Amino acid sequence: MSYGGFRSWEWQSWDGRGYEPETPNTVVFYCESHADIDLDGVRRALATAILREGVLTGMGNVYEALEDAKWEHAFSGEVEGEVWPDLCDEHGETTFGEEVVEVIATTFVEVPDGF
Repeated sequence: MSYGGFRSWEWQSWDGRGYEPETPNTVVFYCESHADIDLDGVRRALATAILREGVLTGMGNVYEALEDAKWEHAFSGEVEGEVWPDLCDEHGETTFGEEVVEVIATTFVEVPDGF
């Protein structure tokens, strides 16, 4: 398990199960660590992923959207035999009552789509 954002700042859009965005019309991105959202490198890596995915255009728009984005530290992991990650608690139990193989500290960010 990693804290502080040093395991990975490789952001990608969330295709897993269990995490439901609180904000409508958002795209959820995640990285496998409890990233320190105040670090410029963390925001820069996320901004690059957002641009790469085509959710927003222009670095200025991305940074403006990140000011109001919802950030959450949680945990995820893969259930044996599954390809996509599931949201789970710190003990590895998913919202569906299944156990993940490895618990991974995870940071979720809800980014407005087409800001």
